[in-house]
Amino acid sequence: MDHWDPLQSRTGLNSLPHELLEHIVELVSAQDRGSTGWSIDFASPSTAHSRDEHQGALQDDKLSWWYGHGVSALSLVSKNLRSFALPHLLKSVTAAQLEKPIFQYGRVPAGMLAGVEELDLLEANSSSFAAAARALRRLPRVDRITYSARRGGQLDQRAEKDALAWQAFAAHTDKITTLTIHDLPTLEEVEESIMVKLAKPEALRRLKVCGAASPSWLHSYQCLLADTFTRLEVLQDRRSAFHSHVPGPVASGAWHGAVFTRLRELELLVSDVKVFEGLRSWAPNLVTVQLTVPETFLDDEDLALVTPVLLPELRELTLRGGWSCTRALALVDISLLAHVRLFITSRNTLCVNWAGLLPAEVTLPRGLDLDVSVHALNIVQTEDDKDDKFFADLVERDVRLTNRVMDPLAAFRPPSSLVDEGSALEDASLARAIAAGRAAGTAKWRVQRAMEVGDARAVQEMEETLRKVEERRVLESL
Repeated sequence: MDHWDPLQSRTGLNSLPHELLEHIVELVSAQDRGSTGWSIDFASPSTAHSRDEHQGALQDDKLSWWYGHGVSALSLVSKNLRSFALPHLLKSVTAAQLEKPIFQYGRVPAGMLAGVEELDLLEANSSSFAAAARALRRLPRVDRITYSARRGGQLDQRAEKDALAWQAFAAHTDKITTLTIHDLPTLEEVEESIMVKLAKPEALRRLKVCGAASPSWLHSYQCLLADTFTRLEVLQDRRSAFHSHVPGPVASGAWHGAVFTRLRELELLVSDVKVFEGLRSWAPNLVTVQLTVPETFLDDEDLALVTPVLLPELRELTLRGGWSCTRALALVDISLLAHVRLFITSRNTLCVNWAGLLPAEVTLPRGLDLDVSVHALNIVQTEDDKDDKFFADLVERDVRLTNRVMDPLAAFRPPSSLVDEGSALEDASLARAIAAGRAAGTAKWRVQRAMEVGDARAVQEMEETLRKVEERRVLESL
């Protein structure tokens, strides 16, 4: 029998290469970030007598509290792992947190502060804004700021009181590459100087805009952005209260020929059939475009009046909306595209043939990746010879088709392991699937309606009803 040599080194975590330990921490951190979007309740922290139990199991009918805290657990294993985990423990910080004594008196480790990448000023008041300004020198990696344009304007109006705080932010502007703006008011209320105080125009690369706006001033605001932030590479306009009209090449005097020469990625809500004509003049070097269009976007008469527009650098196009969103493919020259994504979000229960999915005027380029995602209440089916010809053309042109179903009932179905074992129900019919999908759609509508009228009890009841569904989805995604 072999005996253990006391001089022989033991193998453990500390014996692993530092590069491997760092990679392990990064993977766990990625899983933690993914779990933050789960809208479910977690179990309370495990008690002493239950720490030996498998933490991935359900506890008291709730998911383990460890989900989302993996890096925290690793940081407690050893000093070596803690040194790698510290920069991942705090990726985003709010102004209110920086006002707390634990931050004010330097009780947060420098390694943890060195990992902060985003500063959230959404709810900042005068005192917390000043605290955030004082903390900037201890946050060397902050390159993203989220703020409310309306609240930011209120801070700027008290310039004398907040002058020192704004000076601290001015010294940090060359490091800010991403701005996220909420509650964007009307153009008359927008102070361009506030944006410039937070991010130097030459440094800003990504801009996200959220909140409602009026299309009557959108053109002027886009001109202001193009003239000021000349090096912007990504623009995401996620305002949901309207559909913006991107101006065409012959636009009003407000356009002034402003052009985003460096813009590569764009996300917009649009309803103008001449959207690509506007983009050709406004952002001619786009590589990735994502457009969300209304339920009814184009008809045959509109298509007859529009000539496809060539964007020479465009390689990826994403269209989201009703069935008519696919008609937007006829508005742009897609001969150079490498990837097209179609998200059919319509809830009108329809059965559509593959041959009728795309406009007849559209010829898919060779080697294209075509992703089609359809709401569960709709079906794209294969029935006649036209569909057979459609698929034959895809094969002949080497087009790779991926068909996905945006199914709100995925969590109600048996787990994949049960399906593989042949234990799934054999009498599941299309009619039942459509009826169940309609019920899920109605549940979502009821939640939205309850939020609009402020019915907290109705929201709580729907949350309790659907909790099992979300837990099943989360478990299957692990």
